[in-house]
Amino acid sequence: MPDLPDWVLKHKKKGVEIQERGEGNYYAYKITSKWDPEKGRPQKITEEYLGKVVKGKGIVPPKHKRKRKVEAVLETGNVQLLKHVFEPLEEGLKEEFPDSFQTILSMAALKLCYSSPLKNMKMHHETSWSHRVWSQASLSRNTFTERLREWGRNHGGRLRTYRSLLDDGDNIAIDLSQVFSESENIDWLEAGHNVLKEHRKQLQLLLIYNLSQHVPAFLKLLPGSIRDVSSLENAVREAGLEDALLVFDKSFWSGDNLDELEGRNLGYLAAIRRNAKMLETEPETAYEDYFSWRGRYIWYRSYSVERGVVHHFLDKKLRAEEENSLLQRIEDGKEEPETLEKKRDRLGTLALLTNRDFDSESAYRLYKQRDEIEKAFDGLMNTLEADKSYMQDREAIQGYMFVQFAALYAYSRILGILREKELVSKYSVRDVLTYLSKVYRVTVGGDLTSSEVPKKTRDMIEKLDLPITQNLR
Repeated sequence: MPDLPDWVLKHKKKGVEIQERGEGNYYAYKITSKWDPEKGRPQKITEEYLGKVVKGKGIVPPKHKRKRKVEAVLETGNVQLLKHVFEPLEEGLKEEFPDSFQTILSMAALKLCYSSPLKNMKMHHETSWSHRVWSQASLSRNTFTERLREWGRNHGGRLRTYRSLLDDGDNIAIDLSQVFSESENIDWLEAGHNVLKEHRKQLQLLLIYNLSQHVPAFLKLLPGSIRDVSSLENAVREAGLEDALLVFDKSFWSGDNLDELEGRNLGYLAAIRRNAKMLETEPETAYEDYFSWRGRYIWYRSYSVERGVVHHFLDKKLRAEEENSLLQRIEDGKEEPETLEKKRDRLGTLALLTNRDFDSESAYRLYKQRDEIEKAFDGLMNTLEADKSYMQDREAIQGYMFVQFAALYAYSRILGILREKELVSKYSVRDVLTYLSKVYRVTVGGDLTSSEVPKKTRDMIEKLDLPITQNLR
């Protein structure tokens, strides 16, 4: 046998033989010996192959004998679904924010999956599939504020991204909400009241929701005191819409606002307060017909008024619930007995006024869609307080709300999938993301493998029948 290099020779010991095969390739074998009586001498027996001798590493066992070390367990299914639903939005983001669109999408996904405040983003990114899907995302705490300002300053990029989600003729809902802040650097902050009647500085947040596509399509921050028709018209114009239907709740109701809308030739579908003078108060028998909505039967009628057409609805189940509640307040001395007679015909009703041509069922369904977006947006806004320190000026808060918008977009698309599969009553968006978080990718010895999918998650995946989930089954 030729002389072995020192780094190989040190592995040659009792019971170990080193063989050279080809130039510079050394292999170790476990050997023993047995007395051969016929030959009258010991006979070498090779028991097993130990592995290749590698400089600096020693004897490296063959793959099937190596201890497989679990290096990472990554939550995968939830992020894969979000990557799928982000696709239409990603097209616009990639065009307008080529250097940072992955950061926006990753932040939005982590908001949805983990309700993550900004300070925990990097940790969630590294322990989920997010860092594989959006590998160029930059989630360092040291750069967050400047990133938010960068997106906030890029008004044109945000606006063109929004416009990519809208087509002229889409039905839209517009909602105004408040964002409260104690920052001394945001000049749009103006005094207002929150739901607890506390006097705090606030911004107005205007959201356009595309009812035709079931997704949010525009977000704009306004000074705290603005709540008039001109701000709505400006938003519609910025969004690039020429012919849109605006859907409002009762908080926007006023004769002056409706006059402004009609003066600007804007179509609307507006909820009317139950005590509005234009409404007819008729008994249940006046309602002409009914339709089914989410397991309830909604009776309806319509009639013309000076401003347009009123679609009047009665939910008899809701009427019974409200009547019981009112009777309880009367029993408790919180309402006068005669209140029941005054309010009886209004209980369980909803009235919508429109200056456009609608049948009653279509008007009702359009209005009810806006409830979904309000609930989703309220949930996402819960993390705003935790991130207050990153938003000390107008540009930073505009950038932050752009991330919230992306999260809301994904939420709405998942909700749309549940609605299409008629699974809204069985699963919430939060349920879907939680179940899918149980689908893991595991890195073992440098190899990536899939974990066993729990039965409940498997059942949900089968029902959703999403292309992105085919390889998770």
